[in-house]
Amino acid sequence: MRILHTSDWHLNEKLGQIKRQEDICARLEEIAGYLEQEHVDVMIVSGDIFSNTIRMDEIREAFKDVTRIFRPFLLRKGTIIGIGGNHDSEDLFNVVRLAMDLAVPQEGSVRDPKEPGRLYLYERSGYLTLLDPQAGQVQFCLLPYPTPNRYLKDEGIEFNTI
Repeated sequence: MRILHTSDWHLNEKLGQIKRQEDICARLEEIAGYLEQEHVDVMIVSGDIFSNTIRMDEIREAFKDVTRIFRPFLLRKGTIIGIGGNHDSEDLFNVVRLAMDLAVPQEGSVRDPKEPGRLYLYERSGYLTLLDPQAGQVQFCLLPYPTPNRYLKDEGIEFNTI
């Protein structure tokens, strides 16, 4: 299995009043080129996919860009795993994940291996087992940016299993 690690996309972020989305998309298109050129199976985005100041219209536009750029990768059964960072909204991750699970339901429990060819977003710690035609199953340990909501429950630490 070939894995490409990326991070800190900060979709729709501005530098002062200057919109950076055109430059961000150009870099994402370069990444999409690497995915094809190197026959990557899984792309990991380890935090800061979005910005914590992002608005709903900006989220919509960001998803349009990501869909346009990475749809060919997903259609060839590539997998994207996004992990929450310090600029990512836990609520946004939850809403998007729930909508994706409703749109493309998967059989079994949350602990069962997942099918490739999809975007998976995780705002909590845990693991993801991914089916792989060559290796059978590959397991990823997911450790998002440490915020109290992501790791602490009451007085103790709770490591949620996904």
